[in-house]
Amino acid sequence: MLLTSLLATQCPIHFATPVAGQSTPQAPAQPIVAPEPTAGNVSQLVDMGFPEPVVRKALVLTKDNVEAALEWVLQHMDDADAAEPPTQEQLQQVCDGGACWLTCVSAAAG
Repeated sequence: MLLTSLLATQCPIHFATPVAGQSTPQAPAQPIVAPEPTAGNVSQLVDMGFPEPVVRKALVLTKDNVEAALEWVLQHMDDADAAEPPTQEQLQQVCDGGACWLTCVSAAAG
């Protein structure tokens, strides 16, 4: 369904890998909007006792992957900014190396 939604919205794909002879692409002009993580994934990690804001950030930064998010939480839970929303720089890092799924997911959801 997500793929159908993405195709239906004709979501633009931003590639972060430079092509030979071309300069490195710049960050998108508009801010990247992080999508909402899957409610079931949020619940699964919150039920383990982790704070919801930290869980949400971890899921966004790991593309809604519960196992990777759990590792992120365990590594970053004590960081001063762990409960803060992801920064544009962090969101851009998630986008690097291929299609920016965050932009597409947020465009499809809106």
